[in-house]
Amino acid sequence: MIRSTRTAAMLVLMLLLFILPVTSSYAAGNLLQNPGFEEGEEGAPAGWTKDMWIQGDSSGLLSVQSEEVHSGTRAAVIENLEPNHLKWVQTIAVSPNSYYKISGYVKIVSTAGQGLGANIFPVGIGGGYPATTDTGGDWQYLEFYGQTGSGQKELGIGAALGGYASLIQGKAYFDDLSVEQVDAVPAGAGVISLDSAAAAAQNGGGQAAETPHKVSPAKLLLLSAVFSVFFAFFYNRAFRSERLLKQPAAVYTRWLYVVFGAALILRIWIGLTAQGYQNDMNTFIAWGQRLVDLGPGKFYEEGYFADYPPGYLYILYVLSLIRGLFGFAHGSGERPCSSSCRQSFPIWCWAG
Repeated sequence: MIRSTRTAAMLVLMLLLFILPVTSSYAAGNLLQNPGFEEGEEGAPAGWTKDMWIQGDSSGLLSVQSEEVHSGTRAAVIENLEPNHLKWVQTIAVSPNSYYKISGYVKIVSTAGQGLGANIFPVGIGGGYPATTDTGGDWQYLEFYGQTGSGQKELGIGAALGGYASLIQGKAYFDDLSVEQVDAVPAGAGVISLDSAAAAAQNGGGQAAETPHKVSPAKLLLLSAVFSVFFAFFYNRAFRSERLLKQPAAVYTRWLYVVFGAALILRIWIGLTAQGYQNDMNTFIAWGQRLVDLGPGKFYEEGYFADYPPGYLYILYVLSLIRGLFGFAHGSGERPCSSSCRQSFPIWCWAG
């Protein structure tokens, strides 16, 4: 009886060993697997995958080393041999409408260029998280909070050097990354959206990430109908009016100045207040700077992503030249305003 009981217990224990999942060791609450890059081979740490904007070993290297570590025996290293955006990426399961604290340690060896430095970021989000281009030779702690979307169940986390369309050259180490679910965010801490499929990234601030704004088809149809009625009224009552057609040329000129002046004021206001979708804006800024650095003749090269035709790129080229000439900051509203003025001037001369 005792022998049969002992045998049964051994069988149960062996079954449990096979059934129970084998997990990597990490701190309690940390959702990342292998957050310190301790497990796996040198070029393939367990749980992490490589992602490169400009492909090829001549453009950048991702590996794991043991010479510089924050804790343990290994740390990840990213080296951009040219302006690039390289990252170690891991996808984790998350809960919808939940808050997460994302953190880790980075150490900069060197950077060159005006792109985004070393950062730990949610994949698909263009900004709002901290980044650094100089850690003074020490390990620097980065931390931020984010909120998942209403239907979000997965989140990609990357350890990166560079950003979306914000390429940089240099070398940096990464260690002890962490993603923890929290019940609430500390007072005064900014919260960004972690839902890359729902909305553009928010640039921090004290408010929680908002749910995506839904565009109502009924509202669009209503606005279209109002515009159609408005246009039909003016076309029949004003544009085809005998009284209007018999007005002297000076009246037309005066109204032309009024309309174009109002349009100019509206365009300047939009240029100064509308920031645009951050990922696209970063891409346009990077393309413009590349045109300035390499010239239009070398802009399109194999391995570099650029899906716009040359015509629009010439505008970005001129805008980047103006930015460098007058010292405008990236993302400032002066450049789109100046672009509108330059494009409007030939039309004005032609109409006159």
